[in-house]
Amino acid sequence: MSTIILTIKLTVYIIAGYGAVRLGIVSKDFHKQLSALMLSVPLPCLILRSFYTTELTDEALSQFGSMMLATAVTLAILFVIGYIAKRLMRVPSEAVVCEYGMMTSNFTFFGMPLVETLFGAEGLFYYTIFTTLARVVYYGCPPYMLGSGAKTTLREFIRQMCCPTIGAVVLGFVMYFGRIQPPDAVDDIIQGLAVTGTPFGMMLCGMTLATAPLREAFTRPSVFVLSLVHLLICPAAVMAACMLCGFQPLIIKLAVVYSAMPFGALLPTFATKYCADEHSVVYGSTLVSVSTIICIVTVPMWIYIFNSVL
Repeated sequence: MSTIILTIKLTVYIIAGYGAVRLGIVSKDFHKQLSALMLSVPLPCLILRSFYTTELTDEALSQFGSMMLATAVTLAILFVIGYIAKRLMRVPSEAVVCEYGMMTSNFTFFGMPLVETLFGAEGLFYYTIFTTLARVVYYGCPPYMLGSGAKTTLREFIRQMCCPTIGAVVLGFVMYFGRIQPPDAVDDIIQGLAVTGTPFGMMLCGMTLATAPLREAFTRPSVFVLSLVHLLICPAAVMAACMLCGFQPLIIKLAVVYSAMPFGALLPTFATKYCADEHSVVYGSTLVSVSTIICIVTVPMWIYIFNSVL
């Protein structure tokens, strides 16, 4: 799929979701229900199918260690960039949101459908492995990075990790190493549910934009600056580091895709729970919204760059 066609496809889906809310076709809270549906059905099906349709080979097994190392390198670079950005910011409530936000991205709702579109089931299989460690950071770090709010418990962390997407990863590994193939009829059902991931994921981004406090962006220039850092400098630094480490092209591409995604969709949710002031929540929502709009241009740009370089 060409970069231009992909850009048009993503844009149309996002506009459709935005328009559905603005025109009153769905309620303003519908994106929360769609988010829950995405996490419970299409994305787990997408993950599960990527495992049992990928061939078990020595090469694939040898990539496991490289994938985890690439994730560690990526997260370390994003942490450093986030820490530097935090030190340069003058508003404490914005600084803590920035530091955590830089380390994470919308790698589930936006990233997984995009990777499946770009690289197929095999690429999604590797991306799922790549994001396993990232998912632990995503759910485990908010209590320690987002201000002085309530702290999570071990039981709560385990509950957050025991979700359908993680369950799909565990079951996927069982089917992958056991070479278990579902009957054709079951595979057709799983595939039919999985293909809804891309349009629903992009429409969800549009619905989120329709309910976001975008006016805040025009009073806070730092929102645009941080969004550009997140979408341009972070992927560039990750790409350079992964190339210096000698990772294979597919691994580098997946690392770039992860770091080129908008700020994580749950950033405002975590800010609500763990930050001490309401401004952090509004600021987090604005970062997610603005970065999602800008990524319509930057994501195809990165796809063009790594397809040309790697």
